[in-house]
Amino acid sequence: MPVSGLVIRTVGKARDAGTHAALAEVSGLSLGAEQNSATPAVLEAHDYAEHDAALQQLLDIDGVCAVDVVFHDFSDVSEFGGMPHGRPRR
Repeated sequence: MPVSGLVIRTVGKARDAGTHAALAEVSGLSLGAEQNSATPAVLEAHDYAEHDAALQQLLDIDGVCAVDVVFHDFSDVSEFGGMPHGRPRR
């Protein structure tokens, strides 16, 4: 199960209830307390494709300006066919 530690950075309408409601609807996302327009979060997914889709969903939310990935753990993903969106492996 892919797990990532994130910092979600918000601007403008970030304090709007709609932005927070949209964040709460992202499957597998647990939110911490917002501080200075930055919200710590943990994202859990069943596979890498689901994880990548959730990251894109976060970036598409009005008021979210950046999602910083500060930790990744993919150690229990037994089959990893490659990264989505044609990203090269590093």
